[in-house]
Amino acid sequence: METTKEILKRISHRINKKSEDTFLNHLKTYFQIDQTKYWGNCTESEFKIWKYSPYSGLFHVVIRGQITDSENGKRIVLTAHLNKLALAIAITIILILFLSFIDISKPMEITLGKLFLGLIFVSLFGIAMILAFLSERKKAMNNIKELIEQAG
Repeated sequence: METTKEILKRISHRINKKSEDTFLNHLKTYFQIDQTKYWGNCTESEFKIWKYSPYSGLFHVVIRGQITDSENGKRIVLTAHLNKLALAIAITIILILFLSFIDISKPMEITLGKLFLGLIFVSLFGIAMILAFLSERKKAMNNIKELIEQAG
């Protein structure tokens, strides 16, 4: 039976660019535009890994894998989240969209119609973001599963 260290070593060998999951490293991932290299890092019982995708650009998905013990040996639990840079950009866009419906010269005159229209636009953008994330998450999860199986 393989130990946690052996599994992490196999995965670590597949990571081309050792990097922490930070705002700046995700910006570097975007500007290096290399679709073949995996970025990420491994700790004692988990790993974080991501790869640039031309379809998602700055909005690439980060996969976190936790290695746990189970009855049949080791188990790798994968979860996905949006990278920190993409999250900051999405929040900024949502705020700009929402605030664009408020008349700055008359801040107290927010009509119900403007508020409702702003909420509709923000909701549409949010739904589009969620659908794009779900699609990219599925692709990223499948890629990481293949990567783990190939390393084995």
